Amino acid sequence: MADKEPDSDQVPRASERAATDFVIEIYNPDGKVLRGICRLLDLSVAGSCVDTSSDLNEGEAVVIRVLLTQRHLLTLPGRVVWKRYFPKLYQYGLKFDAYAEETRLVIEEFVKAYSAKLRKMGPKIIFTDQGVQEV
Repeated sequence: MADKEPDSDQVPRASERAATDFVIEIYNPDGKVLRGICRLLDLSVAGSCVDTSSDLNEGEAVVIRVLLTQRHLLTLPGRVVWKRYFPKLYQYGLKFDAYAEETRLVIEEFVKAYSAKLRKMGPKIIFTDQGVQEV
């Protein structure tokens, strides 16, 4: 199988991310043709991890739409940067392309609120600009 696994010696993630379990839609780059329904596994200002039964290619341009809160339907253009195959579904790493600053602020606030919620629950592992941290 030609699917590439993410390198085990990857550099730390550039952005803090929040784990999610949202159902989202993934579209062709024009945003008009639905490619599939996905589960958003995590989200940051730089990208996301999703899983779906839809077969996408590394380097392929996509657009995801996610209802982050009742007030924020986000449309995020990006590219598939890695792909893993599991029985009956694929998992993808997406790197976002340019999007509106307002959208960036909404994602940052969401991730910040998620981190605060985790801190209240007790020590957890968080991925930040400085690497893995226990909070």
